[in-house]
Amino acid sequence: MKHIRPSLILLFILSFLFLFSSCVEYGTTESGRLEILFSEPKTKEIYLPSIPLDIASYKITLTSGSETKTYEVGKQDSLVIEGLLPGIWTIEVAGYNGWDASASQVSGQQVGALQKNQDGNRLLTCNVKRGEVTSTSLAMVPFSEGTGTLTLTVNWPQENQGSSLILNNPILDVYIKGYNTHGSVYEDNSSYTKSLLMPGTVNFFTTILLNMPPGWYEIQTRLYPNNATGDATLFYRSLDFAQVVPNDTTGTIGVLDITDEMLVTGSIDWSFSEDMEQALENLSINQVRADEVDYAGVIQHFSCTYESPTASYQWYVDGVAVTGETNQTFSYNFSNHGLHRVMVAVQDGGVVNGEEITMDIKPAYTVGNHGQAGGWVFYCDTEGLYEGWTYLEGAPEDLATPMAWSNITNVLVGTSRDIGSGEANTAAIIAQEGHTSSAALACTQHKRNGFQDWFLPSVDELEVFIANNTDFAKSVASAYHWSSTDRYTSFANISSSMLKTKNNEYEVRPIRSF
Repeated sequence: MKHIRPSLILLFILSFLFLFSSCVEYGTTESGRLEILFSEPKTKEIYLPSIPLDIASYKITLTSGSETKTYEVGKQDSLVIEGLLPGIWTIEVAGYNGWDASASQVSGQQVGALQKNQDGNRLLTCNVKRGEVTSTSLAMVPFSEGTGTLTLTVNWPQENQGSSLILNNPILDVYIKGYNTHGSVYEDNSSYTKSLLMPGTVNFFTTILLNMPPGWYEIQTRLYPNNATGDATLFYRSLDFAQVVPNDTTGTIGVLDITDEMLVTGSIDWSFSEDMEQALENLSINQVRADEVDYAGVIQHFSCTYESPTASYQWYVDGVAVTGETNQTFSYNFSNHGLHRVMVAVQDGGVVNGEEITMDIKPAYTVGNHGQAGGWVFYCDTEGLYEGWTYLEGAPEDLATPMAWSNITNVLVGTSRDIGSGEANTAAIIAQEGHTSSAALACTQHKRNGFQDWFLPSVDELEVFIANNTDFAKSVASAYHWSSTDRYTSFANISSSMLKTKNNEYEVRPIRSF
């Protein structure tokens, strides 16, 4: 032993130190860390706008072999878990709508869970490595368990029951669509569509839909006869919303009663036993414009009667959401005539409801073409600026003889020159004390093709008529025409207005609005 060289002793000591230091390093890095990133929760879409999950806390369960760790945390963007043994860990996460800060634990109802995997479970696995930080992102979706039942019953009158409806063997089309979608995935929902031929021996029909995923459903219905006479051309449509409740022994029951009133309204409404948790009251659609007839190419204005500072809206035309139309009011220009559907979906306080109306859009009158009374359309209110009318129509010819503006020549009535003021001007002229005759009165007495709602145009209306009607301008190129604006006429050849003495006699061309 005394002959052992110092160099060998030194080598032995260094080897021992190296081995010892390696064991110490190994011992300090035997665990790993797991970083959980909470992505923004996906939403429960019941039409648009969607309803947020409102997750306030998370319960996280980690399992690896026989070891299980549970953590309860308030809502946050990320969480780092220390001291995990290296290996495969299974993660299960439940989202709750409450958080008890004093006890540091979740509270309330479970409203979210991990998205299902292809095998149907809601688990996530990750490989925690020694001495490293393993990151994983969690995608939460609305949580619901169990299935429900939807029962639909339709009642309709028989011909021998004194009803004016003739619905022998009617056909009912029902289209049911789940709206708890997660992005573009119908993960917990289903759709159902069926055309039901009602038996002619009874006046009711019931269909039961079993094992339906819980959530909100849009139900579109169309009922029409199966006979060649009577009401064969009538279609009854409705759009309703129903909630299917999980593990409900009774199920959601919808009843539809067909009545004679539907001949007038053209719509049908279901009555649901489990309709809305909090129905949005006074929800309807008003058409703001007062026109009795709606024309293509003219902007139509609508408003939703339901008003709340916390409400959000989405408007639809013919079942398609109109981008950016999320206010209580809505304006739209129908480019094509025919029947069009306008719907608004309203969300307030976690409750969604909708209302729909049907628009019968008529082909548009165009400037230069004949109007209702056989005259010439010379103005179209495409912006909906004027209440009660859209078009101005000029008579096809002047009144039979020229005449004075009024028998009252020394008083200014105070009439306007603006477009849209001619009718009011005419009424003001006739209402003067001592009035017996005038161009305005002659216009109101004019009758053509059954229409007797003519008036003397304002000077701006007269000028637009002349400018937009070349046939009129050519036929009266040298004639002055009275307007209902005080002392003003318009000269067809140069389309300009001039002051004239009221007792002068000039041509008169009535116009009307519709």
